[in-house]
Amino acid sequence: MRKHPLQDYIDLIENNKLEIIEHEFFDGQTIPFYYNKEYGQFVEIKWISEEKYFSISIFQSNREPKEIRLTLGAYLEEHLMEYYNEFKKETRISLLAKSNEYCENYSTSLLNIIQQLKISTKKLKNIAFIDIISKYLVTLETLIISFTNSALPNQTKSNSYKLKWYGNINTLATLFYDISNEENNIGKALIEYDRTKITNFILDNFVDANNQQLSRSTIYTILDREKPEKRAKKEKLILRDYGEETPKAEVSKGFSIKIKDKNAGIDYPQNPHTYKKNKMV
Repeated sequence: MRKHPLQDYIDLIENNKLEIIEHEFFDGQTIPFYYNKEYGQFVEIKWISEEKYFSISIFQSNREPKEIRLTLGAYLEEHLMEYYNEFKKETRISLLAKSNEYCENYSTSLLNIIQQLKISTKKLKNIAFIDIISKYLVTLETLIISFTNSALPNQTKSNSYKLKWYGNINTLATLFYDISNEENNIGKALIEYDRTKITNFILDNFVDANNQQLSRSTIYTILDREKPEKRAKKEKLILRDYGEETPKAEVSKGFSIKIKDKNAGIDYPQNPHTYKKNKMV
């Protein structure tokens, strides 16, 4: 059974893999030196307790000694880079020669999981870990959007059927953000907030003043709740309100990361984990 492309990140953030990596790093204090037969190198490892890093000195005949400093953050980044390369390879293969519908559903599934992983990352105790992991999650989002754009050579709608938007793109995206996030005079969301769905809706129904396709990555970024600086600078959106009570959508206290999307035909293990009140069950 194929491993889900984001399983490494799920394990790292939600399934205690981060603790394992920490233990692996600090266990290095018990290895003072070793000989690398393949490269003919003698390696000496010293733990610098004051600054909490390993000083790795590499000695090789006829060469000056080389010193490398290895911190826990750098050790974590080595793992994240390995995960990233695996994800990049898997995603490229998964989107190759697939239908538009499959590509849209596939990217939507991955982006939704990343959003939940971002929330979980903020709850980590180590602030340095939060910054490092968050950076890689943003990079994953950019990669997914880039691959999706490349995999969709044919637009789902002809531009002739789309509405021209004559203003700035961030104004359009901010408009949809405002009506889905209570950023208006009525003080309530009027449509569902889902970054991926809203992005797809805008792309499917609008073009710029020159009848050109709008940028998926730009719209998706503007709709990010964590990036208010990307949105249009203005007062809250003023909407007409006829006083009719709009029932609030019921919000589940838990959610499951959806691994198998039947519509997209994505064949992955079912539910690697389920969230309930932000705890693993």
